[in-house]
Amino acid sequence: MSIPQASLLFPTEGARVLIVLNGFRVADLDWERARLLGRALQRPREIEPPSPFSFRIELDRLFVGMGDAILFGDLPYDAAAQAGQILIMQAGAAEESAKAEQIIADQALATRAGLNFGLSNNPKILEAAKSEAFHNRELRLAIPTMRGTAMYGTPGVKQYSPDPHVGALEQLADMTPEQRKALAEQAIKESACPTSQP
Repeated sequence: MSIPQASLLFPTEGARVLIVLNGFRVADLDWERARLLGRALQRPREIEPPSPFSFRIELDRLFVGMGDAILFGDLPYDAAAQAGQILIMQAGAAEESAKAEQIIADQALATRAGLNFGLSNNPKILEAAKSEAFHNRELRLAIPTMRGTAMYGTPGVKQYSPDPHVGALEQLADMTPEQRKALAEQAIKESACPTSQP
């Protein structure tokens, strides 16, 4: 019996990744095991023995088990690689939920320091980090000035006039020793610094 690819889903529930097959919840994995399973699905022939998952490959079909339970039975080999990639992405989202407090603290510190990048794409986490950056007293005392993180307008190009001293060495190289001496004496006369008398 072949399983249609569309009936296999990997929703996240907080820090957990669910495996839903034909509308039924088959497994509930923490994000670390979900990532491990996703990598294993992408390369089932390279699984090392201490894995919590068991694999059996028959021609172009893959059977995946965890303990005594069968997670996927008769999964096409090509679909297993795609399912593994999706599972790894969902494990990353679940990991972000599991480590939300640390991400908020790190993002608040980065925001307070004026760094112009985000550690998460989750708008709730970014809003909480912004609030933490503005309202955390210890963080405000540690980094008192908060540089602006928003840039407005479009970048412009400024043109500067060429430096008058550029090419002066080439001009000096073309002068005779007498011309150089006269130029040095003229520069001394024009300078505001008085020359020392012996």
